[in-house]
Amino acid sequence: MNTIGSPERLVVVTGAASGIGRAVVEAQLALGARVIGVDIQALAPSPEQAKAIDNGQLLAVQLDVRDSAAVDAVFDGIVERGERLTGLVSCAGVDDGGPSHEFGDDAFRRVVEINLFGTFYLCRGALRTFVSQETSGAIVCISSPFATVSPPGGVAAYASSKGGVSALTRNLAVEYASRGIRVNSVTPGATETPLMWANADPATVPRMRQQIAGEVPLGRIADPSEPAAAVSWLLSDAASYVTGATITCDGGVLAAGVLTL
Repeated sequence: MNTIGSPERLVVVTGAASGIGRAVVEAQLALGARVIGVDIQALAPSPEQAKAIDNGQLLAVQLDVRDSAAVDAVFDGIVERGERLTGLVSCAGVDDGGPSHEFGDDAFRRVVEINLFGTFYLCRGALRTFVSQETSGAIVCISSPFATVSPPGGVAAYASSKGGVSALTRNLAVEYASRGIRVNSVTPGATETPLMWANADPATVPRMRQQIAGEVPLGRIADPSEPAAAVSWLLSDAASYVTGATITCDGGVLAAGVLTL
C-alpha cells in the first residue's frame, strides 16, 4: 500500500499560489494525489503544475477564504462531481502587524477573518464532506509559534488568530475522532516565503535573513518544502494514529527558547 500519496487521494490546499501552500501542492502532485489548489491570487503554474492541470490532476480555484459561500462551493463541487475528498490543508494566511495601540479595527478584523474564520470555513466544508460521504479523512492547519509564545511586540492580531487556529485544531480533532477524521497542525518557523518578507524593507532583507538564520539552532531558514513534508506525512496513512497534534518545524527555535520570525 502506498501510505503517502496515490491517485485515489484528493486534497484541497489553500494558499496554493505561493510559499508553503505552493510547496504542499507540489509535494502532493509528486506523490500522485489529485489537488484542488485554492488562492486569492491566480495560480502561476510551474511547468509541472501546468502539466497536472492539463491532465486533470490539478484544479486551480481563485477565491477569498473569507467568503464562506465560495468556500462551500469548492466542497459542494467535489460531491457533485462524484469525487471522494481525502484531505484538506489550510495554508492561506496573512501576518499584518504593527503597534497594538495604533492597530485599527479593520486591520485586526482582516487578519482574524483570513487566518481564523477562513480556516474554520474550510474545516467546516471538509468535515461536512467527510460526514456526508461517510468516510474518514485528514485535515492539516498551519499555525505559528506565536500561538503559544510572544515576541517583543507588533503581532497581536496574527498571534491571536493563530492561537485560535491551534485551539480549533485540537477541538475538531477530539470532536471528530470517533468518525476516523484526523485534524492536526504544523507550526513552521522561519521559512523562505513571500509572506516572511512582506512587511520588510527590501534593503534590510539580506541582513535580517542572516540574523534570523543565526538564531535558529539548525543555522538556516527553512525551505517551504520542509514544512510541506510534515504536512504530507500528516495527510498520509503513516500518520493514521495521529490526531490533535502539532508538528513544530522550526529548526529548534522553540526548544531553544528564541523568538525568531
